[in-house]
Amino acid sequence: MVGVIVTVVNDQPRAVRIDRKVARKRGGVICRFRGYGIVWSPHPEVRRRRPWRVPRQGRSVTAEPKVNHGRWHLPRASTDHDGWVNSRPDDHLLRMAAFQYLDRLRLTEGDVLPWSALASGFSYQGTKVPLIGAAGIWKPQALDVPISITTSPKNPYGDSIGDDGLLSYRYQGSAARSYDNDGLRRAMNEARPLIYFHGLDKGLYSALWPAVIVADDPATRTFSVACEDVQLLRGDLTETVVDDVRRRYVTRLAVQRLHQTAFRQRVLRAYRESCSVCNLHHVQLLDAAHIVADSHELGEPVVTNGLALCKIHHAAFDSNILGVRPDYVVEIRTDILKEVDGPMLKHGLQAHHGGKLILPRSEIERPDRDLLDLRYTEFQEAS
Repeated sequence: MVGVIVTVVNDQPRAVRIDRKVARKRGGVICRFRGYGIVWSPHPEVRRRRPWRVPRQGRSVTAEPKVNHGRWHLPRASTDHDGWVNSRPDDHLLRMAAFQYLDRLRLTEGDVLPWSALASGFSYQGTKVPLIGAAGIWKPQALDVPISITTSPKNPYGDSIGDDGLLSYRYQGSAARSYDNDGLRRAMNEARPLIYFHGLDKGLYSALWPAVIVADDPATRTFSVACEDVQLLRGDLTETVVDDVRRRYVTRLAVQRLHQTAFRQRVLRAYRESCSVCNLHHVQLLDAAHIVADSHELGEPVVTNGLALCKIHHAAFDSNILGVRPDYVVEIRTDILKEVDGPMLKHGLQAHHGGKLILPRSEIERPDRDLLDLRYTEFQEAS
C-alpha cells in the first residue's frame, strides 16, 4: 500500500510518498486520508509549528501544518486517488465562494456583468480565482476542474434549449478528447457545479449559476447543461431530490431570464440608452418593451421586436394608452387626450401625441413595421 509519512530532511519536515513496509522501518505510521489529510510521525522535529513543503506531482507547495495530539492536520489539503497530498483549496467551498461573489457582484452591477470584474475574480484563502478567461471552458489554477463555460456574443442563441429541455454547449476546438473537453467530462462525472456565462455584447455577460453538466453527446459534439438550485448543493440532501423534471423546469426559467437580459441589453444599445418616445437617458429608468408579447408566436426576443421605453411609457404602451403606428408615429388614446389632470399627464403623455419615434441609427435594428401594424391594431381596438 502506498502512503505518506512525515520525516525530517535537512531540519525541515517533509511528506514523502513511500510504501507501508518502508514507513514502518523508518518508524512512521500511516493512516488513510479522508478529506483533510492526517499524518502521524514520531519525529520530535515534526511537532513544531513551522512551514513545510508538500510534494505533489513533482512540485512543492508551501503549507502551514497544525499539531493536535501528535497528528498533523494539513490545512486546505486533501488527497488524490493515488494517495498524493492535494494542497489545492477545497473544491466545493471554493465554488460556493464563487457563487457568493457573483451574488454580491449582481447587487452592484445588475444582471449585466462586466468582463473586468469577472476576469479579476476574487481572493480565496490568499489565492486569486478569476471566473472567466480567453477560453470558453475556463479552469483557474486553484482548481483541477473547470469552473465556468462561456458563449460568445457573436453566437447569442448558442444556448438554445433542446428537445430534452436542457442547454446545449458545443465542444471546444476540433478534438473531442481535448484537455478542456475532458475537464467538462470530469465535472460531469464528479457532479461539480459550474457558472454559465452568456455573452451579451463585447465585454458584457449574463450569468447562470449553479449549472451542471448532465450529458455528453459525441455524435452532436455537445454537452447538455442543466441549471441547479444552489440550495440543493448542500451535502445533507439525498440524491432523490435532484430529479430530471425539476432540473429541466429550473433550466427553462433560467434561460428565459437570460434571454430577457440579453434582449434588454441589445435593445438599449440600439436606441443609444434613451427612451424612444421622450429621449430620457437614465438607464435605470429604461426598459426594453416587446412590440409583440413574448407569449405570441411572433414575439421573439430580437431588437426589431423591441422598443426602448422609460418606465411610464412602457406601462402606457403595455396598457394600450400609448400606441405606435407602422410609420413610427406615436399616438395617445383618445379618452386620455380629453382628460384634464396635472402636469405629468399633460407633459408626460398628451404632449407626445403625433410625435415621431426616436429610431436606432442602424436600419436593420429599427422596429419591424409588420409587428408594429399588428400591435397598432390592438391599440385601435382598445380605443
